[in-house]
Amino acid sequence: MGIVKVCNRRWRPRNRGCSGVSDQDVGEREESALEAEREIVTFGIIADPQLGMLKRNVEWTEEEERLRRGLAAIRRQSPAFIIVLGDLVQVFPEDENKRAIREHEIRDVRQTLQSCSGDVPVLIVAGNHDLGNAPTQENLKDFRNLWGDDYYSFDLGRCRGIVLNSCLFFNPCNAPREAEAQFLWLKEQLDKAKGERKPVLLFMHHAFFWSDWDEPDDIGVLHIRPLNLDTPKGHFHLPRAQRDRLRDLITNSTVSHSFHGHLHDNMVVQASDPCLEQVVTSATGFPLGDAPAGFRMVRVDAAGAVEHQFCALPNSDIL
Repeated sequence: MGIVKVCNRRWRPRNRGCSGVSDQDVGEREESALEAEREIVTFGIIADPQLGMLKRNVEWTEEEERLRRGLAAIRRQSPAFIIVLGDLVQVFPEDENKRAIREHEIRDVRQTLQSCSGDVPVLIVAGNHDLGNAPTQENLKDFRNLWGDDYYSFDLGRCRGIVLNSCLFFNPCNAPREAEAQFLWLKEQLDKAKGERKPVLLFMHHAFFWSDWDEPDDIGVLHIRPLNLDTPKGHFHLPRAQRDRLRDLITNSTVSHSFHGHLHDNMVVQASDPCLEQVVTSATGFPLGDAPAGFRMVRVDAAGAVEHQFCALPNSDIL
């Protein structure tokens, strides 16, 4: 299987893996160009397109347009792939009164991803608006039928990319076996990457923390100015118990970076014990912090060194 392109039926993550950017069909590309691609990998990140959020599900033309512009801007940089870090639509799966609206939002985001990504593979990460804040078995089944696996790995040049379903870590109460299966799978993946001396990049919706591994669950309130809303900051990081389990796995692993959405703002944290650069990217759809709508470009060189830069969409300020 080539690298997953979940908005196209030919490309879906299955059996928790896809072979990665180094094994794409190359057509008539020169071998030298392919070798160079294997040495240096560039990819684009889009977070929280969340169709329907801006106008409270009445319409979502602005979010669609921003997604189109983000995809087009990334494509111009000839990326190996694009990864969407969750929350594709606004309506939660458990909101039965808005099921028709949710289905409409899903159709539109799928169409936009497919029509605007061209031949660039698109990877999907599950967000809480895609699965719910406490995913059920039914929600997981629906997501997998629609987008493919909710956690999987792929080769990324000389690195390993691992996509995780952070919703199962945030609140596993409705699907504890699924959460434990993912945890054990992650341990196997990290052990394998360490044995192969491959640097690992993690991709998931929720961030591990705001500032460090040891922070408590209750760390105060975040004022979201565009919504004039106060919300617990704990909504945006993983609970301490789950975070500690993941921390134990990551300690002594080859994980160097993790990439996240969910916050609708930019945040980069250099953590220690274990060392990790946590990179949170502002929303493409509706930013809620100081950063504007935009996307992030990431470059991974042959040694596994990672560089990244946030790119604002022009004329994207909401207020």
